[in-house]
Amino acid sequence: MATKQAVPPGQHVAADGEEMVAAEVALLNDPQFKQVIADLQLPANATVVADGWIYGADTTEDCPRFISFMVYMRFIDDIDSCHYSAPLPLIPTMLAESLVLHEIAFTPIFGGDSLKTVKDLSGPFPWEQYIQNEYSQSIREGSGEIYRQDIKPYHVSQPEGASVSEHSDALGHLKL
Repeated sequence: MATKQAVPPGQHVAADGEEMVAAEVALLNDPQFKQVIADLQLPANATVVADGWIYGADTTEDCPRFISFMVYMRFIDDIDSCHYSAPLPLIPTMLAESLVLHEIAFTPIFGGDSLKTVKDLSGPFPWEQYIQNEYSQSIREGSGEIYRQDIKPYHVSQPEGASVSEHSDALGHLKL
């Protein structure tokens, strides 16, 4: 049941879909963000993808509402490609109320105990070491990859209906 009530002081509501899309568009068009991306010297065939992080905050103190992003790149112009295999080492954060860029945090690179970021490198990051990891059969076949031919289709059949039941706004599960 949905109710309309004031949000208690010091607490924030989660961002909704429209707000996340607006924040993503604002981020990708922000001049400071564009400059950071240009400074990364990404491969010419890379497309930047911003994925909004809708979960919580890292403080219990009263603060503005933020929307943080995980940022990735994909190597082909297909919206269904797997951009998650190529994360970029930065986390931009937008102010939710104004959709203005608040900060860009740079994450450690190369793993281990190193706190080195791309800003600490003397030259460009070796982006050519990223390995494309596509999972879509049509994308893989379109790029000439041979998809496994030994996998048989898996079909789930429940001729007597589903093993769950719907009760108003809840699902009931079959007990074992």
